[in-house]
Amino acid sequence: MATFRKKQFEEIAITDSEPRYNSNEYLRFPPARIVFHKTLRFKKGARNNCVGFGDESDPVRPRSADPPTNASWKSSDRGGSPISLEILTVACQSRMSWNQMGLALATAISIPFHHVGLINLFDYNGTDRNDPVSIRRRMAGLLVSNLISIVSTCVVLGVNSMERAREVFGLSTVGMGGAAIAAGLHTAILYAPNIIDYCKTFEWSQFKQDVVNLENVRDVAVAPLAEEIAFRACAGSLVATALGSTSTAVWTTPWLFALSHLHLIGDDMRKGYDMRDAVMRRGFQVAYSYAFGAYATALFFRTGHLSAAVVCHMVCNTFGLPLIVELPARRPSAYRTAIIALSVVSLAAFVASYTHFTDPALFR
Repeated sequence: MATFRKKQFEEIAITDSEPRYNSNEYLRFPPARIVFHKTLRFKKGARNNCVGFGDESDPVRPRSADPPTNASWKSSDRGGSPISLEILTVACQSRMSWNQMGLALATAISIPFHHVGLINLFDYNGTDRNDPVSIRRRMAGLLVSNLISIVSTCVVLGVNSMERAREVFGLSTVGMGGAAIAAGLHTAILYAPNIIDYCKTFEWSQFKQDVVNLENVRDVAVAPLAEEIAFRACAGSLVATALGSTSTAVWTTPWLFALSHLHLIGDDMRKGYDMRDAVMRRGFQVAYSYAFGAYATALFFRTGHLSAAVVCHMVCNTFGLPLIVELPARRPSAYRTAIIALSVVSLAAFVASYTHFTDPALFR
């Protein structure tokens, strides 16, 4: 419940949950329903700019998405440790109505449809997605789709300032580089066998050709950036706001990303695959894309930076599937055994180091 002290400060007690970063609620994007075990103190009159208290049974009924500029807040604990602007911002998020929630979810669900639709519309007569002409057409479709996603997200979430845009889309310059480096290093741990195998066969002349190859530019640069904007910055933020939980968004939003790959079944069939083989290929890709999407979404929310998800996506697209998946084709047997052992170690290290590499305190 809420308590008030009609003196120099008004004391506001918010008691539903604890303000901390943990694996269950990533507080990078402020969900409307998360409130705190903290007592905030505002200068007299400042609370009207932030929290409405028309009903004591619902003490956190925010009216503004921005923290009050004339507010002074601190913990009521004896030590008086300050409560961060970010935590205050969470408490000040507007609670969505059912109509707004439905609109946000519908906007998120529409993203994979116009994402795939515009790609195929721009490449209407294309027969091979790897043809240079088709690649350029599809890149243009991705650009238009991203613009639609960004504009619709801004409208639905009421993004009306650059500060708010940086918050929603994870574009803050503070910690951006660190988040990208941390995400790249953490993802590289999982791909340690692939990296070692690549170094064994590395050729400088081949590398120079790969860098300028249009397929590689699409897969390693353009697609990661476009897809992370669409499915993490836009769809992820919309779902987190609508459902009031970033952890729920981590497990639900990746389905939008994963299922968007099913349209590649048509590309496979045009290349000569029968229906069964094409469905099996892309069904596996959907499962793998979901797992990757959950990880990328968690990176986005925990670090607070889109750059982390983009770099992670680039690393994954560079090396493809973990090397252990290709073991049946590997010779000799001693090499396969070494790859299995290294894959187990790298997976264990990847899981164990997750919270350390993604600690939100590192990027604020």
